[in-house]
Order: sequence, then structure tokens, then C-alpha cells
Amino acid sequence: MPREFKYAVLDTRVEVTGSRMKGSLDGFYGVVCNFADLSHFYFLAVSSNGCMGSEKMYFSVPYILTEGVNTSVVHTGNAPNQILVNAPTTRWL
Repeated sequence: MPREFKYAVLDTRVEVTGSRMKGSLDGFYGVVCNFADLSHFYFLAVSSNGCMGSEKMYFSVPYILTEGVNTSVVHTGNAPNQILVNAPTTRWL
């Protein structure tokens, strides 16, 4: 029988500056938003090769919202990127 899960947060704005420190150029870093537990959260990722993507984890199932978009606004290599996420109110039911 699945457990009942309830969660709510207010609208959130997260702004960070991040960069690749070491490791593979096709690795990624990013921001986790609306984290409830390891089974419920949103993730915005930026890679050092210029791509970005977003994902929703819902009951431990990953849903890709935006996959591997190569964009000129993502700085490559070790250059820092400013990441801004506006996360609307989320309710996990």
C-alpha cells in the first residue's frame, strides 16, 4: 500500500553562481528546488559543455522537463554561471 505524502511550500526564488571545479567537461552541477525527500524534488542542471536541462523527481520516477538544451547563455569550461530558478508553489499529494 503506498504511503500518503503531503508537502507544500511558498513561491521560491533561488539564485546561485556555480562553476566546474574539476572532473569531466560533460559533468553537470545545478540547483535543487522544492525538495521534500529523495523521491520528490525539481532539479535544474548546467553542464560545462554549454547545455542545460531540468527534471522533476516524483515518487522516485524522474521526469525530464527540458533535456540537454545547448544554449549560448551557458558559459563553458570552468567559467562561472549564474543560475536563477523561480519555483512556484508545489504541493505533493
